[in-house]
Amino acid sequence: MLAKKVYDEPNEWVEMKVKFYGREIPCFSVPHHLSHASYAFYTSNEEESVTLTWDGGGDFYTTNAYTSTSISYWENNKLKWFKKIGNCDIGSLWHIYSKSIFQNPFAAGKLMGLAALGENKFVETFADYCMRPVRGCLNPAKAIKNCWPDEDMPMFSAVNSWRHKDAADIAYAIQKVTNYAGINLAKKAYEVTKAKTLCLGGGVALNGYLNTELAKLKIFDRVFVPPSVHDGGLSLGAVMFILNNVLNLKTCKISDQDLVFNGTEYNDEECIGAIQKYGVKAEPLNRFSIIQRTAEEISNGKVIAWYEGKSEHGPRALGHRSLLADPRYPKIKERLNNEIKFREPFRPIAPVVLEKDVHYCTRDIEYSPFMMHIVETTDEFRDENPAAVHLDGTARIQTVAGNSGIGEIIEYMKENTGGKALLNTSFNCNEPIVETPENAIKTFLEVPIDYLCLNGKFWIKKE
Repeated sequence: MLAKKVYDEPNEWVEMKVKFYGREIPCFSVPHHLSHASYAFYTSNEEESVTLTWDGGGDFYTTNAYTSTSISYWENNKLKWFKKIGNCDIGSLWHIYSKSIFQNPFAAGKLMGLAALGENKFVETFADYCMRPVRGCLNPAKAIKNCWPDEDMPMFSAVNSWRHKDAADIAYAIQKVTNYAGINLAKKAYEVTKAKTLCLGGGVALNGYLNTELAKLKIFDRVFVPPSVHDGGLSLGAVMFILNNVLNLKTCKISDQDLVFNGTEYNDEECIGAIQKYGVKAEPLNRFSIIQRTAEEISNGKVIAWYEGKSEHGPRALGHRSLLADPRYPKIKERLNNEIKFREPFRPIAPVVLEKDVHYCTRDIEYSPFMMHIVETTDEFRDENPAAVHLDGTARIQTVAGNSGIGEIIEYMKENTGGKALLNTSFNCNEPIVETPENAIKTFLEVPIDYLCLNGKFWIKKE
């Protein structure tokens, strides 16, 4: 950027210029947490909302604006006010213990999964260590302080493996204090705004346990968590903020399907080219036949790579770049984790149910299209789908419409094979989720997946 400007306040957008291939181009620069908040609000299709954003930091183009947590109020489709919340950094706690236990500071998802194995051994210890009253308009709510100073030598620094006897109890404690902090902040946000909708943004909003606890509070009519709450949604949030608040161009409402599936779509010719390149045999099938065969093979205990349409926006594979299996087989999760995904055996696999069947799985929520909620499961669901249930009886549920690809598979299973749910995990193996037809075939050939359904039309099996 040519102007070298920094922000003074977190709600301040800055008009700048950038040099691009010898040209100076005018642009707008929007602060980190304002972009998070804008993305969460505008994808909710609401006209009014309070928005909380929480992660482990912000950008470095800020002075007074730098924060890890913010609250903003939106009315008549525009920002009314925005405030940072001081002495609150939930993401920093997850960062330093992901780094300590998994040697990966970005392994918060693993730490969240590990929490299911733990017990109430260190909760008070962690509460004493990190819970403090916040500064700003949500005071005296208690939340998690800035833990970054302890990054290189945190409490329990000797616990440097998830297999350590104390690792699961540490993860359990971190999840409990996170729930407590989030609930404190949400309750105070409601007191301040009386808003009917709460929107969430920032990387901490990927925490499905916390999201479900907030939904169960019932103080908001709706708690909305979009699919790309982490930094992947920042660019869209910045664009939507400028369009609505600076240029006065109101953005249109967007459906869940259009919000999630807005990546690149590859045509049949590109799929055929990939098939020919790798020399695999592909059987073309019509829509009914591909759904029928997929449902029947899944019901027979096979793992199917399902690839169709536009790729997903966000970190979750939600049905267009997915590995699908039948959760009625108890050992299928072990196969997915150990033989296909090569990841820790405690990691859960998300179940998918039809929107109309959500109460078959849980009573905690009504709707979860983006896999952003971890819920208590029903006795019936646990009995019938052992591979879909985590060690603490929960599941990170996805709900789908009956006319979606995986929805059609479940509908067929319900009518013909007795299954009411699917397992859905991302189509990849120690690399990003597959994007192109070539990526899909290459990964299919390298790992023990039974069949590949390419573009919802081409049925490929291992030779």
